[in-house]
Amino acid sequence: MENSPSEKNLKSVNPVRNRKKIYWRVFLFIILIFFLANLVLQVLRLVGAIQKPFPSLAGAFASEKRLDLKQKSNLLLLRYSAEKTLQESWVLSYENSSRQLHFFKLPHQASLANEEKSLSEVFSASFDQNFWLSANLIGAPLDGYLAFRDLEAFSKEAFLESRRELFSLSFFFNFFGQKAWLDQHLATNLSSSQLIGVARIFKAVSLDKIDFTDLSGFAEKGVVEAEKIDREIGSLLIDPDIAEENSLVKIVNGSGVAGLGSNLKRIVTNLGGRSLTVESGNEKMTKVLAVDEDSKLARRIAGFLGVGVSKTNQTSEAEVEIFLGSDLAERLSLASLKK
Repeated sequence: MENSPSEKNLKSVNPVRNRKKIYWRVFLFIILIFFLANLVLQVLRLVGAIQKPFPSLAGAFASEKRLDLKQKSNLLLLRYSAEKTLQESWVLSYENSSRQLHFFKLPHQASLANEEKSLSEVFSASFDQNFWLSANLIGAPLDGYLAFRDLEAFSKEAFLESRRELFSLSFFFNFFGQKAWLDQHLATNLSSSQLIGVARIFKAVSLDKIDFTDLSGFAEKGVVEAEKIDREIGSLLIDPDIAEENSLVKIVNGSGVAGLGSNLKRIVTNLGGRSLTVESGNEKMTKVLAVDEDSKLARRIAGFLGVGVSKTNQTSEAEVEIFLGSDLAERLSLASLKK
């Protein structure tokens, strides 16, 4: 029986439709492959951009890896010009247990004592010295730094605005542009993962847990008023874990630089340790000894000084003994800080 004309037309049309469907499927498949390939390339580019380390400022001591965000952490924030003139110094302090952030503006044009140079004076000559003096000025160990070149002035408003922009849609849309800008203007000893960790904390901490303290006026005739600073912010620098440990500490200054032991005693006290004595000695090597090698105070100070913790049998009342050797003075050229 012969097919009707309509059946013949259907048979002739179906192959055409089938071919069109195949073409569309192939076309969509090609588009999908192109999209996935481009996505993979963008992801690889993103990973490469994130993993690319930022430049650091010259200074082996300052650039050591110390940051541990699981403990009390302090970061030095700097703003400087293209001519390497220090314009501002801040310290960002983070308390992990209470999830609090404290910003402290330092008196960067004042000195610790009449014979000490200021942060501004030593910045262009030695960043290691600047890092060391900044820690002694605020009375707390520093764990790293973020130094910005040719940036607008730091302020409470500027910090909070940057917090608002972090991880926003505009942040991700302009990620590569921002990373390129930071590559040119940011110097730090933090790894990319550590920097992301700091950014995540800054974004996550609630606004009522962020405070700002201006210490720039805490200087008399160009000399920092350390006792006044301690009264103002000393309680904010305490590490709860170290305070709970309540270790007795003995400090021996064998560096040959007067005042080094007293400065470290202030840091130990502000952390929450109990300083027994500060003695003079003739130590050549800086070292930290502890009855318990896992002592949080011993490990904190040792990390700041760039040494390890060695176990010792308790021969005195002190549970932690800190020896400041001439090697530290030579490493940081501390004698040159005297005017």
